[in-house]
Order: sequence, then C-alpha cells, then structure tokens
Amino acid sequence: MNPAKLNPTFPGTATLCLLLLGAFDAPLPGQIALHPARVAPASMERFALHVASGTESTERISILLPDAVSVLGVEPSNEWSFSVSEGTDAAAASIVWSGGPLRPGEYREFAFFGRLAGDVKRQELIFPVTLTRVDGDQLEYSNTGGIGPPPTVMIVGSTAVTPWGAVGVAGLAMAIAIIALGLSASRPRSATTPS
Repeated sequence: MNPAKLNPTFPGTATLCLLLLGAFDAPLPGQIALHPARVAPASMERFALHVASGTESTERISILLPDAVSVLGVEPSNEWSFSVSEGTDAAAASIVWSGGPLRPGEYREFAFFGRLAGDVKRQELIFPVTLTRVDGDQLEYSNTGGIGPPPTVMIVGSTAVTPWGAVGVAGLAMAIAIIALGLSASRPRSATTPS
C-alpha cells in the first residue's frame, strides 16, 4: 500500500504521521524517578534516585530534601563522590553527587538511607532534582518552571499507639495523678490567726 494514498483529500497525511512518530522516537534530555513511592512516618527507608542521562553527558546530580527526611547515610560509588549539606532556615538539606560522567543513554541509581520524622502528617513530599551537564547546562525537575515535575513520595499512615501502649500511657497518667495528690495532702497547711 502506498503511504501517499492514505487519505486522498489531504496528501500530506503520510508525511504528518511519520513526523509525529519520529517525534516520539526523539531522545529525551534526561529522565528521573525516585523510589519508594510511599513511606510511613518514623520509618527508615532506602531512597533510590534513578537517572537516565538522555542526550548529553551528566556530571553532577543534586536533590533537595524535604524537612521531614533526615539523611542517615549515602551509598558510595567508585565513579561518583557525594556531599551532604544540612538544612537551614534559608535552604533545604541536599545531597550532591559529582563525577562520572553519566553518558548519553546510560542509567544509574543514586541511593541514600533516610529517616522520616515521627510527627509528619499524611502529605506528598517533594524532592526537586537538578542534573548538570558536562557543558554546564542544567536540567531542573521542580515545581518552579523546570523541564519536568520533581519526584514525589507520599506519606501514608501515621504513628499510632498500640493497645498495650495506650494501657501504659494510662497507667503512667494515673501514677502521676496519685503522686500529685499525695504531695498536696502531705503539704503542711499554714494556720491563719484571726485579727
């Protein structure tokens, strides 16, 4: 079948279809993903940032961490060094990997071990990521106008008190109340003299 005769009323249909198909085959500038997708409060998790370099070599990868996540350690790599910065009032905590490079078409996992805060509520945690190319260009995955959305992790569940824990808390409260009553009863009362 002749592709040019797909639609006789629009002779460019075959060309348009081929161009659209070709657009989907075009290499992407880079792709990222973060696992796991769901975590629980007060848990310790291995977070794995997956990076596919795309069209250019990547030599630096940085990830910003939400306040609810504390870094316990970073998985070492022979070709990549890393640095961890603590969060401040002005800047989020971050991990930066540099080295490589990660060449076009290559894929790599950058992992760290983190602990979730125990009092964190159900919410979506956002991890903005920046890939820096060998030529200095940066690809930002963020909610502030980057080339794509940042990776997110959903907090599910909550820290809860077990039935035995509830009994222990109630017993402790009862003991404190009894001690307080005993102290108030043993306290000498001052005598008042009539005037």
